[in-house]
Amino acid sequence: MPIKLPFRRRAIAPPKTPKTFVPADASAARPSFIMSCERAGSTLLRLLLDAHPQISCPDELFLGRLAAHLYDVVEATFQRPPNEDLADPVVLAEVRRIIGGLMATLARAEGKPIWCEKSPANWRNRGLLFRTFPDARFIVLHRHPLDVARSMLDALRGGSFMGGQEYLQRSPDNLLLACVEGWIEKTVALVGFENAHLDETIRVHYEALVAHPEETLRAILAFLGASELPDDLIERAFAKPRRQRAGHGDEKARYSTRLSVQSVGSGNSLRWRRLLEPEKIERLNEVMGYVRYPALDPDNPADYSVGLAIPRQEARVADLHDLFERYLPDQIARRPEVAREVPLLALEIDGADPLLLDASNADHPLGPLGAAQPAARIKIDSTSLLDIVNGKLNVISAQVLGKLRVQGPVAQLAPFARLLAATD
Repeated sequence: MPIKLPFRRRAIAPPKTPKTFVPADASAARPSFIMSCERAGSTLLRLLLDAHPQISCPDELFLGRLAAHLYDVVEATFQRPPNEDLADPVVLAEVRRIIGGLMATLARAEGKPIWCEKSPANWRNRGLLFRTFPDARFIVLHRHPLDVARSMLDALRGGSFMGGQEYLQRSPDNLLLACVEGWIEKTVALVGFENAHLDETIRVHYEALVAHPEETLRAILAFLGASELPDDLIERAFAKPRRQRAGHGDEKARYSTRLSVQSVGSGNSLRWRRLLEPEKIERLNEVMGYVRYPALDPDNPADYSVGLAIPRQEARVADLHDLFERYLPDQIARRPEVAREVPLLALEIDGADPLLLDASNADHPLGPLGAAQPAARIKIDSTSLLDIVNGKLNVISAQVLGKLRVQGPVAQLAPFARLLAATD
């Protein structure tokens, strides 16, 4: 006989008490910034930092752009003489008071003494940000150019080419060249900033962050003057709902379930030997050397090690039976607070009849759909589902590639993705 699953009525959660935002002086919290090009992992890093009990790191606020605009407004309203270097101390002090006050207000509302902002576009206003916040700490994040290009091209398939539009106009017939030119220009600028401010910057490689997260985060936290790395920081970063608005960071981060090294080396699939002229490869190799990446060799795959050993990532589950009979029930039992957020979902795997995913049933979360009313229907092939669980594929990438389709609110995927995240 088919198993009869009772209809589950969900209680309406009471509204959360909003945080109290009392305007704070700029000196009430210490400033810091993540500086990087687009698609370099800044959203991942900001989620990890924001999970720390002493660091408030919201989604992209474009503070560099805001500082430039405020400088112009303050200079005009204070009737200061024009300063081509944007270095008038009176104007800078007022810009700091405004921006620093806003960020300190947010940090104090969260009970945190440090704030950090991560907009990649800040590279354009790096000098102004330093003059405005000379006591700030700057985390300069680098990623291998081929992987940056691969990530940008994947995002373009989803309709976004954030940070690459102007380079696309220069090279409309060669998307890879557009990505590479953007990486070169921004990396040269960031390296120059590092060299000019050695004591105020720390260099971080994306590859080190995902391959050796604890060691890398400990160095960053010490640099920021924050407390020691909590044992559960990485778990909390992926388990809790992410405060991120559309267009203010990598959308894939909202559905990420683990730190993964799977994307390291993805750029090897690009036909860079054919699409880049020898002169461009020579220039790319030169700039890669600035940030310790080995030069590209036309006869071999790109080397991503940056002097680090990139470990092989073990799979969480072996097959669908292992997923639904062992792994998922174990996750529900270990993480009931996350399981409660997962609505009833209909799963259609490999075109078979849909099954009901009920995260309130830790023993048997998967059963017949019956008369239940799921919040959304998910259609996916088994290989892609296992790849998502094992960290080889992101939910957003699966949607862009047509491997995952959702009937109903797409937002219902987020709590399910968090439930799949490993906690060890």
